[in-house]
Amino acid sequence: MPMHHWNPFSKERRLERRDTIIGWFMFGGLIMMIGCGIGTYVLAIGGGIGGMQVTPIFNVVKWLPVLGLIIYLTGLIYGMHAEKTELVGNRVLVQNCRILARYAITRDTQRMVSDESEFEFLDRPKFYVKMLSPSDGSVEYQCHHAVFLNCGEGMMGDAEVQGQWLGAFRPYMGMQQTHVGQSF
Repeated sequence: MPMHHWNPFSKERRLERRDTIIGWFMFGGLIMMIGCGIGTYVLAIGGGIGGMQVTPIFNVVKWLPVLGLIIYLTGLIYGMHAEKTELVGNRVLVQNCRILARYAITRDTQRMVSDESEFEFLDRPKFYVKMLSPSDGSVEYQCHHAVFLNCGEGMMGDAEVQGQWLGAFRPYMGMQQTHVGQSF
């Protein structure tokens, strides 16, 4: 059985759903706020000019832009909370992980660097490791430079993760080298 099968409850899928929910809340709230704001303006101006009796409709519609703003702010606050708390949680041991990729991102220009000879010249880069695990799927973790150096592409081992933080990686010794894309 291949290691990476589609699992709707994996960490990879949960992160995708979280990002989708945040995006739809913000997009839907913004569209509702703008669309209903324009509708409220049209009803307010049209009712005053044409002498129509729009008071019952206007009493409901005038609150829809406020509801759109609340939905937008809910998505924004949820996104900020998810970003702030992504590196916290219980420390979990994940076994039989495979390192798919590793790279650094510069803090100033957000440029991805994978050549290790450039690391010493970078100003405090953030180090990332992308791992494939049986339970979580393919997930990217931020880590310390010492852990980063211990993770070679294609290696298999046990990882200790805490949220989106890779705290440790212990490679298996004596494993046959395999290509990163092969299942195990």
